[in-house]
Formats: sequence, C-alpha cells, structure tokens
Amino acid sequence: MIIFLKKTLTVSFLVVLFLGFGKAVYADNFESENNSSIQSRITFSDPSYITLRGGFGNIENLMYQANLAPDFNIRFKKYPNLGLELTPHMLIRMIDQYSHPVRTPSYMPKATAYYRIKGQSIGKETIPFLTFGHHSNGQDGAFYYTDSLAANGDSIINKVNGSFAFNYFAGGVMLLGTDNKTFNPMTKAKFSVQYCLIRQLTLKDIYGKVRFTADLESDFAISKERPDFFSQQKSRSKIISSMQAGWIAGSMLNAESLDLDRLIFSWTLAYQPALFSDFALFARYYYGQDYYNINFDRTISLVQFGLSIRNLGN
Repeated sequence: MIIFLKKTLTVSFLVVLFLGFGKAVYADNFESENNSSIQSRITFSDPSYITLRGGFGNIENLMYQANLAPDFNIRFKKYPNLGLELTPHMLIRMIDQYSHPVRTPSYMPKATAYYRIKGQSIGKETIPFLTFGHHSNGQDGAFYYTDSLAANGDSIINKVNGSFAFNYFAGGVMLLGTDNKTFNPMTKAKFSVQYCLIRQLTLKDIYGKVRFTADLESDFAISKERPDFFSQQKSRSKIISSMQAGWIAGSMLNAESLDLDRLIFSWTLAYQPALFSDFALFARYYYGQDYYNINFDRTISLVQFGLSIRNLGN
C-alpha cells in the first residue's frame, strides 16, 4: 500500500509540475489570444487524463492509466496566423499486482507547426499542420526473449524491458466550426496521415508504418453561461462527443491487407461542467491496436472511465 501511494503521489506531482510550468511559460513568453474560446480549441493533442482502474475489456488489471499531455502554444507577432505547439507527452499504466509496477511508460513528445486560415464567418477556421514526433518506451533490452518460442513457433516479445522506438511525420488539416449554439455538430474535425520512420529492424516490418486518421468532435450545451471558478470566463456545461476512426497500412504483425486488426476506432462521451470548464468526466470505448508502445502486437477492445483535463499547458 505504501509503494502504491508513493507512485500515485509521483504521478500527481508530475501533473502539478506540468501545470505550473505550462502556466508560467505561457504567461511570460506566449502571445495571448483576442478570442480565448477559439484558441482553446486549437490543440493537436489528446487531453490529459487519468482513468479509474483499467476499464472493462481484454486488458490486464490496472490501478489506473494516466495520460500527461500539456501543450504549449507559441505564436509569432510578425506572422500572427503561424503557430507552433510543443507537447511533452507521456502515458503511464500502473498494473494491479504485487508492488504495482509501471511497465515501460510511453514517451511521445512532439512538435506541430500549423497555419490558421480564417473562413468567411467568425469562428470558422481551416488549419493545415505538420507534426514531427517520437514514440518510445525508454528501454534498451532485447526485443524478443532469447531462445523462447510461442506455441505457434513465433518468438515472444520482451514486454518487460524490450526496446521500442521510432520517429514519425504526420500532416493533415483541422477544421474548426462555430461555438455559439446549443448544439454544435462539428466543433472540431481533423484529418491526418502519419508515416513512421522506423530504424529498429525488429520493428520495421511488423508495426504498420502508415496510418490514416479522422477525428470529429461535437458538443451539446445543457446550461446557461456561468463564470469559471478559476478564470472567471463564462462558459456553459456541455456534453462532448469525440469520435476517431483510423486505418493502419503497411506490413503489420499477424494482419492481412484487409483485416479488422488494422482498424482503430474510439468514441468518448464527456461531461464538462461550466464551473470547472477545463475538467471533464468521461467514458471511452476503444477498439484497435494497443497504443501502449511495445504492446502493439495485440488488438484491444475496452471501455474506460476517468477524469480529463484540457488546456493543461495554457
């Protein structure tokens, strides 16, 4: 129990550290927006969150899954429509077993350059973007267990300290809708293509180098405008729906050219209170390749519940 409390406090400390660092940097160096409600939606990262245990599905028992993804937006006075987003992203799973180990966290820092093209009406924008990112687990052990074979004759992947790492480029476009109605069928939509630069020979032909992704976010306001407890900016309580569909192309472990294991689908339903507009309670369903670094060789289907935090770095 003592070890578990220490690890939980460590994660909480990291969240607070990222929050404080993000606020300080933003206040000192970043240009503020005239329209903060629009700026808050210009982010290319998932919100930071922590789940209540691991959820329901074909995944090991977890104490929690924590996603730490503060995003720091840099704007340029000389080129006001040009922006740069930096995200020191980390994903942690604490396993519910003796000593509560955290197996090989995912380290996923990235930088995204984008350009805002305003539409004909206020609140509508088209934003092309280009991302360079990294994904690894910080390990340097052998990818496969030495001299060990599964029942079907395949080598067994070393998920304790096996090395997993690659860089990637991603490009696409984000579309922002209006945000002044009770029901917004499209507050944000994003379409992207990702290409993985894999130099690790054991990973090169089994991960799936090319990925196509489409995201759609909608919201439904369920209250009148109220001042936020922290910023005093007025907002409304909302039900937010976020849907993502993706397809993995290229050589992939145990997958044919047309195979459901190549499909990625997730749907998140969240309640965002007006009083604490950066926080939300959410439920999420996910189907697809396991996104937790070296666990990519399995397809998971699960429902998770948790608390998310938006605008962690702003």
